[in-house]
Amino acid sequence: MATIRPAKPVDAASIANVIRSASEASFLPDLSDAGKLRFLSDHTTEAMVARLQSSDFRYDVAEEHGVVVGLVGVRSGTHIFSLYVAPKTQGCGIGRMLWNHVKERSLTTAAVAFTVNSSRNAVPIYERFGFVSTGGMIDANGVLYVPMRFEGA
Repeated sequence: MATIRPAKPVDAASIANVIRSASEASFLPDLSDAGKLRFLSDHTTEAMVARLQSSDFRYDVAEEHGVVVGLVGVRSGTHIFSLYVAPKTQGCGIGRMLWNHVKERSLTTAAVAFTVNSSRNAVPIYERFGFVSTGGMIDANGVLYVPMRFEGA
């Protein structure tokens, strides 16, 4: 059973590894070479340390036996910036557990709507969480995403 806790800068390498392995198995093949480079450079250990130290981001990790198996990062309190589960533990409810954690926390901060820029592969997952698409596929310098919104925590 996974447990969730706030992420710390010491978790940066583990977080970057989960993001890299999950993205390589899902949406990175859809991106241009420039998009892959941009995405991967935005999710290095160093970039994660900077986000973990930023007051604009909050990250939580899911752990099993002391190993990070998933993470959720929220920017500005209402934008799901990162939600990844390690490939070996996908399909076990960890992503939903992380999303429910964010929603429950929002009840104490009065956030009632969330946005996410979803990869095409993750759209069905976010739809199961209650998100709806707010537009078509967007190409932001080679990184493809679908904007989505969740109303009502």
